[in-house]
Amino acid sequence: MDAEVISASILAQVFEAGAISIHEVRYRMGTGTAHLLHESLRVKHIPSRIEVLDDDGAAALRKFCLTYYDIRAVILDLALKLDMMRHLDYLPRYQQQMLSLQVMKIHAPLAYAVGTNYLSLELEDLSFRYLFPYSYRYVDTWLHSHETGSKSLIDTYMEELHCSLKADPILADMVEDISIKGRYKSRFSTMKKLLKDGRKPEEVNDVLGLRVILSPRYTENMPEVGEKACYRTREIIQSLWKEMPHRTKDFIPRPKANGYRSLHMAVDVSDNGKSRPLMEIQIRTVEMDLQAVNGMASHSLYKGGLTDPEEAKRLKAIMMAAADLAALRLRDLPSAKGIEIDQREREYFVFLTRMVMARSALMNLWK
Repeated sequence: MDAEVISASILAQVFEAGAISIHEVRYRMGTGTAHLLHESLRVKHIPSRIEVLDDDGAAALRKFCLTYYDIRAVILDLALKLDMMRHLDYLPRYQQQMLSLQVMKIHAPLAYAVGTNYLSLELEDLSFRYLFPYSYRYVDTWLHSHETGSKSLIDTYMEELHCSLKADPILADMVEDISIKGRYKSRFSTMKKLLKDGRKPEEVNDVLGLRVILSPRYTENMPEVGEKACYRTREIIQSLWKEMPHRTKDFIPRPKANGYRSLHMAVDVSDNGKSRPLMEIQIRTVEMDLQAVNGMASHSLYKGGLTDPEEAKRLKAIMMAAADLAALRLRDLPSAKGIEIDQREREYFVFLTRMVMARSALMNLWK
């Protein structure tokens, strides 16, 4: 995000507390920051538009946010909501639950819709923790029961797999680089699986997940080399862990309708008599990964409450335009070396510093 978003995020709580006016922000920091600050406050008060926060009402509010507000203001509000959720302990119990319900129904799906999945996952887990503390502790304790040392299982498996892939001479001839990403299934998603399917915790098969992304060497037949590299990677994984054939899904020769291509497999990582959940592994090339990200866009917007294809297309165009504008502004910023800062810029930095100090003071009062 650009400097306007960063400035607005610093000023948001100070502005809401009445320490500064919108006119002062406009004069000191420009119309863009003032507009964004105003928009973020409008987004913040969205839940007050309905009396009952049921599924239909929440979906309507999410769609309204995605359609009528500056998308940067939505993302700014999501970041502020995450900061709020991380510091809910000082509030009374009823307020914790009220705010958590709003975040669970409105903001977590919104975060998914705008492509900030990591925000969505943390917002869901934090809301889950305050809404259903006993269930949260149950799932959290079970997930932690699989850890055996200071290093997490995911980190251990990522390191083991990366070393094996790098050491394979056949794969080395086909790819320039290998990237591996790992994740634990979130507490909230795990609980949903338990409730939806009536499973026991040990029957949830995607608690652990790895994604292998391969960069094929540049040749005339790169796509073909990339596919061969994916299957070679699968063979190496089979030498490390026991594959569960009934859970293998190959979308490389038969892509999904949205163009999604990837090789999915599940492996049993139990060792020394200790049972562990199956680990799911996705294998794809960089090109396939880019397609997967784009292919997920419509699904993300659907979860955010935007189901009309034209609206989805419009939102994506707005988001891309905002990102391009932010990149241009950052690129055009002059280097600070050897450049005199004029009086207005000095006032800007002094003003921003004062606001940071004021925000810190407010946070200390709220603790």
